[in-house]
Amino acid sequence: IIPIYSLENPDATKAAEDLLNFFETMENLSPESIIFKPANSSNEANSINALIHNLFKIDKSNTHITDDTVNLIAGPGRYIEIEAVGREIRRLLKDGVNLSDIGVIFRDIAIYEEIVEDVFKRFNIPLYFRRGRNLLALPVVKNILSIYDIIESNFERERVLKLLNSSYVELSKITGGNDIEFKEIERIVSEVKVVDEDTERWDKAFERYLKSAGIKDKLDRARVDIETLHTAKNLILNFIAILKDVDKRQPFIGHRDNLYATIERLGIKKRCSLQQGTEDTLSLEILMDTILEIEKTLLITGKDKSLLSTGEFSSLVTEALSEKYLPAYKNKGGIKALSILDARGLRFKYLFVCGLNDGEFPASETPHPFIRDADKKILNNAVGRRIFLTNRAEWWKEPLLFILALSMAEKKV
Repeated sequence: IIPIYSLENPDATKAAEDLLNFFETMENLSPESIIFKPANSSNEANSINALIHNLFKIDKSNTHITDDTVNLIAGPGRYIEIEAVGREIRRLLKDGVNLSDIGVIFRDIAIYEEIVEDVFKRFNIPLYFRRGRNLLALPVVKNILSIYDIIESNFERERVLKLLNSSYVELSKITGGNDIEFKEIERIVSEVKVVDEDTERWDKAFERYLKSAGIKDKLDRARVDIETLHTAKNLILNFIAILKDVDKRQPFIGHRDNLYATIERLGIKKRCSLQQGTEDTLSLEILMDTILEIEKTLLITGKDKSLLSTGEFSSLVTEALSEKYLPAYKNKGGIKALSILDARGLRFKYLFVCGLNDGEFPASETPHPFIRDADKKILNNAVGRRIFLTNRAEWWKEPLLFILALSMAEKKV
């Protein structure tokens, strides 16, 4: 089977995509059955073409990379990786390469957006997010979803403090009107020496600390502000109680109501409502619309009454938000930073493929948190199109996306 298509023609790409989607439904078809041959691609014996033609072959060596058309960059972290990309782009621009000839693509751009924006700003590189910013990379959405990270970590100190220090959380709303500066909260929590609730419950840790503070005040006559200690204690314990109200197995609609109530109780909704028409307001609206879409889908499948953990609810929302974007807002003449799928139909003389880490690209194979493969097939057949991918089809996406990425490069990867 040899699907031949042109990546410069979106319609042809779509046709090939539909064909490959059909192939994925064939249970006995394996990746080794497919030979990928992008139309009009050069047969030149360079490293890019060697990688494309040998992708599914078992070969632990790097013998395919024989020239400078492919350059491998390893970094200990995402920031270091993107800084290396930034330095190379600055060199290309200095050599007279046009902005339109350079592309930076990702398997999942959401986890890189803030880093790319910060690094490119520091390197004075014009930037353009073609489809806009992914919802998962936007501050208000990240702060809201961090609620579930805190619960999952069993109220780890650093995660708790990070959300409390967010500009989206109204501390006085949690304390009942008592004002306290975050630096005081941070200092007291550090002295309380709580790590997480696996080690010691927050209420027990504060109780222990308050007793020792009282003894210190009497014996050493040290100036201990008991009132501030109690304010910090009440804030932390009220905050944790709010989040614990979320942590229960319940139907999707119950999680939805608890999330909306938590957004209200933490003051996040109020903060966004004061800035009508801003990025935060639009992000919150899209988040709520997305949750409604999931709710309707579960209703269609008859899964709306099934009990979900907070982790399963969070996974459903996160997966849906990965395809949601705010409109592009950067200079369209800048260097394009986009996901591989969003880059379909584009060609770049110099292409940077970022995030090649196990578990990221290729993505780890994780079953859907709620809907089984059998249910996905029933739902897809009922609506006449593929709303959900089976685990097998999800695995297929990784080598296909990698080939798609390599095929966009004209001169160097």
